[in-house]
Amino acid sequence: MTAKSEFTAHLVHIYRCSYIGCSLVGGIVLTGGSHVTEDEIKLAEDKFAESLHLAQMGMHNLLDNDTRVARNIQRSKNAFHSLRAFWICTRSA
Repeated sequence: MTAKSEFTAHLVHIYRCSYIGCSLVGGIVLTGGSHVTEDEIKLAEDKFAESLHLAQMGMHNLLDNDTRVARNIQRSKNAFHSLRAFWICTRSA
């Protein structure tokens, strides 16, 4: 089951549960048996899909930046060692 379908199933459970004349909507108990439409469920699912996409893009960017930083640190370290070796060789001569 994908994250989207799990979320949808969870939404349907939350929005359709009834407890002694009250409906549980988004974690808030509403008295009077509130009715949630399919459009509201679809809107919540769309918002979740957008949030999931943005979170995935943010994680990708974070990992991509970490890779670049690590590569730049490695290049700086190599350049430092080359410069140090050059300095030692010129000093010895």
